[in-house]
Amino acid sequence: VQLEWRTNLPANSQIIYVNTSTGQTGMTTVSPALTTQHLITVQGLTRNTLYRFQAVSISADGQTVRSVEILQA
Repeated sequence: VQLEWRTNLPANSQIIYVNTSTGQTGMTTVSPALTTQHLITVQGLTRNTLYRFQAVSISADGQTVRSVEILQA
């Protein structure tokens, strides 16, 4: 699955995800590029399974921004 989001300040990109059936949590590797337009591909997910996703970005001065959680199967 690909997730895309924007931030007001240039920041890095990462996705945290949770398998809602097992509670297992995972995260993508941090993409260190500081940008305002983010696109991350999450791989290795189980088909026909509901996941919660949250985008996380940290700017150069340490400001952390977290999205609301998104549910997707």
